[in-house]
Amino acid sequence: MPEFLQCFGTETACAEAVRSARWFEGFACPPLRRGRAQCIVVGEGRSLYQCHTCRRQTSLTAGTLFGNAKLPLTRWFLAIT
Repeated sequence: MPEFLQCFGTETACAEAVRSARWFEGFACPPLRRGRAQCIVVGEGRSLYQCHTCRRQTSLTAGTLFGNAKLPLTRWFLAIT
């Protein structure tokens, strides 16, 4: 458990793990399957990635197991282990 908490004990660490697993070669716009993006903060603790080419916005968890979840990523990661 201490090792898990050291690696995935914060929401930021879990988000980075999802980002690196989802876009291991860098951001890829879902419709274009490539691209460059900037991260924009749209609300309390919520950020979106906006494609520079088509301006489509997507969240880190959209289209994943965590997509419509209300629980924080830290709880999901703990449940998965």
